[in-house]
Amino acid sequence: MLGLRLEELRNWARLTRDELAKRTGLDPRQIADYELYGVWPEPENLDLLRAGLGVGIRDVFDFTE
Repeated sequence: MLGLRLEELRNWARLTRDELAKRTGLDPRQIADYELYGVWPEPENLDLLRAGLGVGIRDVFDFTE
């Protein structure tokens, strides 16, 4: 579910994986692994993603939307 939520937030922010990667310093393939293959990000990478998306940690784990 986390991967789907990250993808949803990225799309809401109108960012490509490449654009989010530039904002976070992560590799676009890592972001794809999180979104598509259920790879769980390390806590520091999750924080980078959260900041790059401009959302709070609660938004990341809000699976009700």
